[in-house]
Amino acid sequence: VVRVRTERMPDLLAALAKLVAKATKLGVPAPTVETVGTEVVPVVVLFSEYPGQWTWAYTGEVRSYTLVKPSIEPVRFPGYTFAATIEHLGEDGNILRTVPGFTGSLPAAYRTDPPSCDHCKLLRRRLETFVMQRDDGTFARVGRNCLTDYIGSASAEKVVAALAIDASLAELLADD
Repeated sequence: VVRVRTERMPDLLAALAKLVAKATKLGVPAPTVETVGTEVVPVVVLFSEYPGQWTWAYTGEVRSYTLVKPSIEPVRFPGYTFAATIEHLGEDGNILRTVPGFTGSLPAAYRTDPPSCDHCKLLRRRLETFVMQRDDGTFARVGRNCLTDYIGSASAEKVVAALAIDASLAELLADD
């Protein structure tokens, strides 16, 4: 559940409508946002009268938020479901970004493994690797260049389009 300032809801819904239209045009699952409640929060400020000593004060104002629950179905095709993206940071490890709707856990090794591809078996510099979950529950890491060979060109385009829509939805909901 995400908090959105109530006065921003019309902008959010307009932007969501554009994402839905884009998803429909590309043939990928469209995102939805369900309103699940509202919340009124007092506005407070932090201040320091002395170095290292912080206190807060109520300003007398309140902010109204709408609580929304975003969702988007994962991209599925025969034999596979797109599960995550691994962003490779070199010596700093990897960042795992699962898609909305993914349940379960990715192998822990994906956090530190080098950027390899289970399709071409090559270890090379990659910015990201896609994680596909087979219907039997096992995972395969596939590089961007191999994605088309692995799942077909139409499916690869859907995965990349779904990633863009998922990122746009996350950015939209993070902007307060």
